[in-house]
Amino acid sequence: MQDFLTLYWRADRPTFVELIALGCIKAQPVNARYMLFRTGWDGERRMHHCIFHFDIKAGKIWLQANNTDIEVDLELAKMGIAKDEIVVGFHHPSMREYSDFAIA
Repeated sequence: MQDFLTLYWRADRPTFVELIALGCIKAQPVNARYMLFRTGWDGERRMHHCIFHFDIKAGKIWLQANNTDIEVDLELAKMGIAKDEIVVGFHHPSMREYSDFAIA
């Protein structure tokens, strides 16, 4: 997960790089939770925005938040992670069966 987050944190995509220019990687391997945030200040306005949030539960990667236009589940599969090990957690459980990814 850290490789994935680092890849997109350093991505050479102008709109994405602009979005996370003030961002940093926060990883909590003990809790098996990985997040990428944009934090900082935009003039007088405080910014604290979750870009990605992943949990590792029961040996599967749970995608809990994806606030980008990147298809993270497909990107993880391209990186060699089996689709049956990826759960799109922000999809309602009743809808997950219609995807190529794990239900839970």
